[in-house]
Amino acid sequence: MERIVIESLHTTEYEHPLDKVTLEALRKIPLFPQLLELCMTPQSSMQRINLLGGYLRVNANQFPSLYKILQESCQVMGVDEPLLYVSSQPQLNAYTSCPDKPIICIYGYLLD
Repeated sequence: MERIVIESLHTTEYEHPLDKVTLEALRKIPLFPQLLELCMTPQSSMQRINLLGGYLRVNANQFPSLYKILQESCQVMGVDEPLLYVSSQPQLNAYTSCPDKPIICIYGYLLD
């Protein structure tokens, strides 16, 4: 199946309408971006350490088929490849984290 590459995709094109409203309101607060960055830097570091210690990182050797899907998705969307982790926790869940260097975490039950 031939993939169509999406060029010049901006985050505003796939934001949820309620997220857009909230982000616009937050951007109107003076110094909010600086405050957010100050709070997120330690949080991102702690999140990365937690993932390294307790989750499986998806790459060409571990979960190669999932890694291929990640690569193809990033190529189609024209974005840099984020880190992808799989959690063994028994929940149907997934999340993203660390906006500076994005991480995706998928819980194993979703893959099953």
